[in-house]
Amino acid sequence: MEIETNLFQRVLKVTLLKLGYVFIALGMFLADQTLTSVVMFPQLFNLKYTTTLTVILSSLTVAFCLLTLWLANKMNLTDFKLKMRIPKFIGVVVLSAVVISIVMAIGSIIITNGGEATSVNQQLLNNLLKTVPLIPYVLVTVLLAPVVEEFIFRGLIIGKLSPKYKWAGVVVSVIIFALVHSPNNLGSWILYGGTGVVLAFTYCKMDSLGTNIAIHLVNNAKTVLIMVLLLS
Repeated sequence: MEIETNLFQRVLKVTLLKLGYVFIALGMFLADQTLTSVVMFPQLFNLKYTTTLTVILSSLTVAFCLLTLWLANKMNLTDFKLKMRIPKFIGVVVLSAVVISIVMAIGSIIITNGGEATSVNQQLLNNLLKTVPLIPYVLVTVLLAPVVEEFIFRGLIIGKLSPKYKWAGVVVSVIIFALVHSPNNLGSWILYGGTGVVLAFTYCKMDSLGTNIAIHLVNNAKTVLIMVLLLS
């Protein structure tokens, strides 16, 4: 009887812990989406960009990134220390970014062959670049998105919710990561799903949330730079 009670207590404890991770993931996602909406669509909140609003929203974006990193540290998802030598770190980041670029190119080609210029998500980002000040736009796309998305999709889903069965976490992570980027055709599924696969594979191999954030950041920075050059 005592053994059964202890087993029940352990199962209950693990279940509650996993539910806690789920609620944290949902809460961080909703907070991230709310902040992103305010920055990218201020008109929905009866706001109009001024110098003051730009400073406030930029500061909030940086603060939320720092909060996310602090939470990741508290949950032992990252200790802010490199787990590999700097040359290897740079090599992993560059190689992963190159692979993601190849995957994105394949997805873009399929999208173009299907008669569309780009994915729905990318078209939205292109349009917003024309209306949102550059600094908050860059902070959201190049800093906020990589930090929060890696924390949720790789750190929580793979690292915390399925540490023993990482393959299951990878599958769930890839699917949800693709879905939140609004895929509407095969090409966009390949583009975002493939990117999710590369990031999940790297996380499982390197066991370093910081490395994943760096890869994601480099990829988004490259995309934004290309967009700025094309639209200038």
